[in-house]
Amino acid sequence: GQRLGIDRIYDYASRFGLGKRSGLDLTHESPGLFPSSAWKKKHFAGTDQAQWFPGETLSVAIGQGATMVTPLQMAVAMSALVNGGKVYRPYLVQAVLSGDGKEVVEKGAPKLESELQVSESVLQSVRAGLESVVNNPEGTARRAQLPKNWGITTAGKTGTSQVVALSKKKDSEKDTEHHAWFVGYAPAENPEIVVATLVEHGGGGGLVAAPVVRQVFEAYFKKTRGLKLPEEEEFERAQAEGQAHLPNPPSSPEENPPQNEQSSGGPLP
Repeated sequence: GQRLGIDRIYDYASRFGLGKRSGLDLTHESPGLFPSSAWKKKHFAGTDQAQWFPGETLSVAIGQGATMVTPLQMAVAMSALVNGGKVYRPYLVQAVLSGDGKEVVEKGAPKLESELQVSESVLQSVRAGLESVVNNPEGTARRAQLPKNWGITTAGKTGTSQVVALSKKKDSEKDTEHHAWFVGYAPAENPEIVVATLVEHGGGGGLVAAPVVRQVFEAYFKKTRGLKLPEEEEFERAQAEGQAHLPNPPSSPEENPPQNEQSSGGPLP
């Protein structure tokens, strides 16, 4: 961050869609804020805070300072990173059907907004780092790993947003807990899904947010690939073995007539 400088950081952040609305078909979307020297000069015009200081660059480089982003923006940015550099406009409505539900009147589709203009080698280096965050023994998001027997590698980045008290009033100690972030994708080699999770006042991203994303991944791949969690397979196996060891059910009266009667129905002497 120090080598790049704030204005180059701002340039790249803008390419990823940070600091502006994504274009989602939903009202009141927040644009967030990604600061620059020009922004600060305008925002603090006429004060002694209008100058940009080197220390602020370091804060912004790690996602702090005046930086404000939404989970949707981070999902869009991560998608661009893993799809080769294409920034798409997200959408909510997949299709609008006719009154009888038989005809598609309108169909939603992703719209290409821009391209990052970043070399594939640079994107690949970043993706390798994201994969290490989840799969390296020292990684902070090991809790985002999927079952080994699934053969699906996940990747992503944790975040722990520090909470700054704007006033002395707080409802509980929880109000001072940091926000937990994790933005991940899977499979790492050929991504199909990106998930961004923010747990307000959740604490550490790797401890709290990463497991939430893992659960979303699990649900997605269970549906799309018919996979089962190890505990589900174990339960089904135990259930099947239990059924196999159950004693045979008693025969019905029709199959075993009472022994005190003759087959003709007359009583025994």
